[in-house]
Amino acid sequence: MQENMEEVLKDLRRCLEADKFQLKLDSVGADGTVTVVIEALEGACLDCLLPDEMLTNMIEMEIRRVNPEFRVNLIKRVEAAH
Repeated sequence: MQENMEEVLKDLRRCLEADKFQLKLDSVGADGTVTVVIEALEGACLDCLLPDEMLTNMIEMEIRRVNPEFRVNLIKRVEAAH
């Protein structure tokens, strides 16, 4: 299951990397909760990052290709940006 999620998140990951953000798959819970972490890398464009609700919706659209019942727990770590 985790491998399928990695594949599904590949395109979103590339988009975020363009603005110096890293998208990581943290876990896939037995209850269908997919936890993803977005971290700001050095030089990240903080103004370029979409609002949490939009990001969550975009990620959920992608992961629901694997299982329509899945939902996203989004964790953002942007304070590390310099």
